[in-house]
Amino acid sequence: SVSRSVPVVPPIEGEPAPGFVAGDATVEPATVEVSVPESAMKRLKAVTTEPVSVSGRRGDVRQQVAIGLPESSLRVAAPGTVTVMVPIRPRAVDRLFAAVPVGVRGAGRGASARVVPAVVAVAVRGPQDVVDALRPDAVAAFVDLAGLGPGQHTRSVRVDLPQDVVVVRTEPATVQVRIK
Repeated sequence: SVSRSVPVVPPIEGEPAPGFVAGDATVEPATVEVSVPESAMKRLKAVTTEPVSVSGRRGDVRQQVAIGLPESSLRVAAPGTVTVMVPIRPRAVDRLFAAVPVGVRGAGRGASARVVPAVVAVAVRGPQDVVDALRPDAVAAFVDLAGLGPGQHTRSVRVDLPQDVVVVRTEPATVQVRIK
């Protein structure tokens, strides 16, 4: 017989709780030493484990499971178990805020600014529970005028959002600003 290190592949069963998704499983150790008859060496690509269930879970799954061998002629060096970790994360969702007012920041003292268009659409992405709870007034679009003098300027729209929420796009991405 011949010894060889092969990857461990855990079968993952079930679906996490609604609004959650399972990430890629990691295994510790990721490989194990297996003794196999020379004739079976080419056929052996990986070993599996007992199934790991993520059914109904809202948090990470960490489970110690036994290694399963596809043929009785195979032997695994100690240990005969591995630890499987499956991250469970909130499902990311998109949401569109269609009429977000564009504010002005960094205007010089005594300066007035007019933004055209005055409202933009902002598409965001984040964990479902956070995005669902996001109030329209929590999405703050603005243009930064720091260092600009009087005149007509084209500025990129920036957006302040809660942690874990990101901007997918802003329509339009730029606005015209007239500073007086």
